[in-house]
This record gives sequence, structure tokens and C-alpha cells, in this order.
Amino acid sequence: MKQFFLITAILCSVYAFAQQKQPSAAAQEKMQKKADKRERVNQLIKQEEEGAMIFQKQSAFGFKFNSDGWSAFLEKGKYKTLTKTNLFWFELGER
Repeated sequence: MKQFFLITAILCSVYAFAQQKQPSAAAQEKMQKKADKRERVNQLIKQEEEGAMIFQKQSAFGFKFNSDGWSAFLEKGKYKTLTKTNLFWFELGER
């Protein structure tokens, strides 16, 4: 009976130590790239919440048709610095 408990204890400890592997260099590099990408995305989200334009350029256009007229608009923006952005908006309509 003592031998059974001794063998069981040894096998359990060997199994526990076998599970504690160090990741390979390629796996560590992959985890580092994922962490960097996650950090970059979090930084962009933070800038967007602060109201900063996170793209170098942006543009939008559209048309509206109402029952009494129509309108069209064009919006262009360009990022200069973190706090400065040029935004041009042109709207043309008839009522």
C-alpha cells in the first residue's frame, strides 16, 4: 500500500512539472506581436474618444431627398497634428 501511494505521488509530481513548459522563441515573438497590436488599437480608440482624427485623410459625401427639396454635401478632412485638423464642409441644396 505504501508503494502505491509513493508511485502515485511521484507520477503526479512528474506530471505537474511536465506541464510547466516555457514557450519557444517563435511563440514568445507571436505573443509580443499580438500585445503590440492590441496596444496600438487601444491607443487609436483612446485618440478617437478624445475627438482626434485618427486617419491621415477622411472624406464623406451624400445626398438627401426631401418632400420639398434636395441637398448634397461633401466633407473633406486632413490630419495635421494630434490637436489640429483641417475640415472642409460644402453643402448645396434647394428648398
